[in-house]
Amino acid sequence: MLMPPVSDSPLGQEWLFDLVRGLMLRPERGQRPATRALPILVVEGAHGGGKTQLLAGLEKRADQRVPWARVDFGTLGAQDGAAQVLSSLAFQLGRSTPVYGELECPRLTTGLKAMQLKLKPDRRDAARAAVVEALGEERDRAALQEILRESAGTALDVVLAASGVSPSTSAGGLANVTVDALRDRLTRRPRGRRIVLGRYQDWYGHRGRGLTHNSLDVLVDLNQWNANPRVEGNGQKIGELLWDAFLTDLREGFDSARHSKDLSQSALILLDDVDTALGVSFLNGLAAVRGALDIGNRHGPAPVVFAATSRGVLLAHALPGEVAEVDRQERGALPPLDPVPAWLRVRLPDLTAAEISQALTERTHREGDESQLTTMITDLTGGHPASVSLLLTAVARHPGLWSEPAALLDVPATTTEIDPVGVGTLMERVLLGTDTQTRVNRDDLEICAVAVRRQHALWLGTGDDALLAGGLAGFDDIDRVLWPQVSGAAPVLLRRLLLRDLALHDKDRLPAVEGLPDPDGSVTLWGQAFGRMRQNTLPKRFAEEPPDSAQDTALTAEIATGLYYALASGDLEEVVTRFDLAVGLGSSASWLSALGTVVRAPRRRRAPATPALSPMDQMRALASQAPSMGRSTRHVAELVAALWVVNDPFLGNRRRILHRHIAHVLTGLVDRWPLDNESLYETAQRHEDAAGRWS
Repeated sequence: MLMPPVSDSPLGQEWLFDLVRGLMLRPERGQRPATRALPILVVEGAHGGGKTQLLAGLEKRADQRVPWARVDFGTLGAQDGAAQVLSSLAFQLGRSTPVYGELECPRLTTGLKAMQLKLKPDRRDAARAAVVEALGEERDRAALQEILRESAGTALDVVLAASGVSPSTSAGGLANVTVDALRDRLTRRPRGRRIVLGRYQDWYGHRGRGLTHNSLDVLVDLNQWNANPRVEGNGQKIGELLWDAFLTDLREGFDSARHSKDLSQSALILLDDVDTALGVSFLNGLAAVRGALDIGNRHGPAPVVFAATSRGVLLAHALPGEVAEVDRQERGALPPLDPVPAWLRVRLPDLTAAEISQALTERTHREGDESQLTTMITDLTGGHPASVSLLLTAVARHPGLWSEPAALLDVPATTTEIDPVGVGTLMERVLLGTDTQTRVNRDDLEICAVAVRRQHALWLGTGDDALLAGGLAGFDDIDRVLWPQVSGAAPVLLRRLLLRDLALHDKDRLPAVEGLPDPDGSVTLWGQAFGRMRQNTLPKRFAEEPPDSAQDTALTAEIATGLYYALASGDLEEVVTRFDLAVGLGSSASWLSALGTVVRAPRRRRAPATPALSPMDQMRALASQAPSMGRSTRHVAELVAALWVVNDPFLGNRRRILHRHIAHVLTGLVDRWPLDNESLYETAQRHEDAAGRWS
């Protein structure tokens, strides 16, 4: 049975441990455990979403309970391939585990040894003889492990380092590491049984499926495929053959074990960060080979569960019938798996407000009502797990700042570094990931963060006045960061943080109140970027050129997006003019819906030296930028400004009066929709209710 939950398990992931535990169970059939055909489990989530933590938790639960192995594809290099990864996995599965003993992979090791030989392809008989000679030698377990280690190369270095064996910096891979050290630290088995790999060469002829190939010819071919990696198809043939050998070894290892009747759970293989070229190729190869083997093998599937983590790239082009989905709302219950699909996908959800509240209580030990802080953290992070954790740590260290999320972002994230980074900066690093930070132009990334849609960002890199330093040359990388395959809170939060940094490009021109425009908006990079967006989505400015007809005042989705950009640039005059002209036209619900889209626009941060104003004073300062003419203009101006302030995810907890004012203004607009004002009343009531939850 797997290890019970540990105290440092990732918040909200216990159901995932239960899911994996269920997949690993081998139900009894004929008074002995049997393995079910199962898809490959793929856990999808953003950077900082808890994927690696999940694998670490599974590793803790599996250690000394079942055979397990782990590979991080993000640490592998261009020199690594399927053979190196399989060698690393087989090496790790050789750890001694109670009841299970040590899993050996003699068929895989036979193929790997054949690949290591220096054979002459033009002398077939001599090549066969060399294979026979190499495989005829008696080897103890340590020598077999050395074959795996040599084949794995750098793919095993990280594993050995984690076990206390230091990888070499030389080209040879591991220096001054004796076979005894490897055996003692990773296998912990005394010298004993000796194996002749030649006993397993025949398998390469029949492969357990009645094939009639000459096994020596197959091994010589395997050697030559490995010697000519650039020949198209060679890598695929190597992977298929070695996968077959590896899975057969696992199946035979369980069936022939001394306590085979007690092996109630499958082995566990953890594959982290599989969105690399090698990771995608490796997993696709596994899916293809495993499906074919499980269908045609009378012995049943291999007793192993594969759990991989991805940011959405691996299954981006998978067909619907190839992927089954796990619904968290069903507490991780398995969907129908008949027929068995290639993949079983779990999308890591963001944390709920209830989970954040639970973590707040457990980690900060604060007393009293935590609903305000829970709501502020939820609104700012969207529940992104790593970011929530960073904010909770900051609250615990700086309890006096709990009511101002923006201030928490600027405190040091750690207490040990000589030059510590702020919480907000560390959030960005987590959200971006190490690979992105080294590959993407940071300034261009911040500029593209202004775009709501991918196609809008393209406007920033074209023309003689392009704002992107690299033009569109690096746009594919930016695209993957801001509009990733995996949706959720991460890209939204990252965009918010990037825009905070974008405003700092013109530190000496920051406004006294968040959101106020520059006297000349085109001077700042913020003004130029959002101005470009507004010009392309809202070419006509009604504050200067009134509409030709009432039809032109319709607040379509496209117009709302343009007004979003206009508001972000500080053009409250245009936004208020447009919404004032639309008052009483169309339904009140559609008017409020468009307004809800617009007021989510980001506000340019204020100058640090200026005093912070209350939310009501911020509203008044912003509303003063709007025109004073029109029957409802004052109400609309205050409503736009107030909603813009209250929707700011960096806003503190002093919101009660502002919510009540919003409710009052909405009620004042009711008479403009005499036959259609229910939506106004309902929205006003929601803000009145919200007022009671804030200070």
